[in-house]
Amino acid sequence: MPLIDIYYTNNNFESKRKIIADTVYSSLPSNFGILVIAITLFLSKLQ
Repeated sequence: MPLIDIYYTNNNFESKRKIIADTVYSSLPSNFGILVIAITLFLSKLQ
């Protein structure tokens, strides 16, 4: 019985992690654009 519980929680964790990964990957382009803007602003402040 405990083995089934462990398997279920591991499976649940895996699916949660997959959902998080899918969300991150789908929002990556916009985040990447923000990151590029932040880096260029930072570099322009340094000069």
